Amino acid sequence: MREDIYSESMSPLDHFIRDLDERKGKIPCCQEVTDIQSSVENVLKDLLLEVEKVHPFLKTTLINSGSFYEGTKIGQPDEFDYFVQLDNLSEPTDVLVDELSRSNVVVIPTVSGFTKLQKGFRKTRVSLCPNFDWKGRVKEPFVTTFNIKAKGFEAYGMKVSRVSKTHGPAYCLELEWTGGNLYRGLKISVDLSLAVKINFRSATMDLDLETPAGKVIKSLLDSLPYYYAVSAYNHLFDDCPDDESSDLFQ
Repeated sequence: MREDIYSESMSPLDHFIRDLDERKGKIPCCQEVTDIQSSVENVLKDLLLEVEKVHPFLKTTLINSGSFYEGTKIGQPDEFDYFVQLDNLSEPTDVLVDELSRSNVVVIPTVSGFTKLQKGFRKTRVSLCPNFDWKGRVKEPFVTTFNIKAKGFEAYGMKVSRVSKTHGPAYCLELEWTGGNLYRGLKISVDLSLAVKINFRSATMDLDLETPAGKVIKSLLDSLPYYYAVSAYNHLFDDCPDDESSDLFQ
């Protein structure tokens, strides 16, 4: 259908929605949006380096995620999402992953992965239930360091409005943009989810990989890493209670 004929057949509501989508829905491509993105990333990199200084085992890589980086964010550049990859626990032999009912996924350290954790936290009490207590071990230093160090980012055009808020499995840091003109005073929510990288698919994934389409899917699955957030196991195992620190990052 020709564009002019299609436009004439549209109702006033259709015109309004199209105008909203084309002019108001998308975040404009401008230098200030780029500056906000860079400032958010610099704040996070500074905080993660502070964690690593105290706990060298907790070396991390910031992984972009969410609608802003996918190019689907609408409105304002006020929400940023990241995985914080635990580099020293993201080798193929470090973790086991399995799928349970109701779309639950279990990710636990292997024997070699747990050995890494023990060496990385030599001064910490060794858990009697290592496969589940490890979550609290890696979450606690991030929460503690963020609560202490999340300040003094004026050089990046940012100030911290709030720390310690949780959002699902993520730690939520609330910032305020103090630079620029268009978005000055903008409240920005940053979600950080500690995660391990999985370089293989679950053995219980129900896919027929022998069909032509399945072979294409398999090649994609084999080439793309997965990122699983370090979060709660929803008390699936009653004989393995979490300690108090296990709830810090949920």
